[in-house]
Amino acid sequence: MKDFIKGAIFGAVVTGVAVALTTPKTGEELREDILDFSTDAYNKGLDKAHELKERSKEAYFDQKENIEEQIETLKQNINN
Repeated sequence: MKDFIKGAIFGAVVTGVAVALTTPKTGEELREDILDFSTDAYNKGLDKAHELKERSKEAYFDQKENIEEQIETLKQNINN
């Protein structure tokens, strides 16, 4: 999943740069557009990475709790 996120960010940056390079602008405007686009893409990527991290943590702890409950149920069934 980590490679996918890196690839998506890289693809977005490359696409943005390609679009910026094909539009007629001054060098300063072009550099500013590239910087803005890159910064936005980076921040969006970070947001998605943090979201994925939190969702993964939640899923892990939910499954851990579920397994612990199942273990306790099995222990009770064995003892009865």
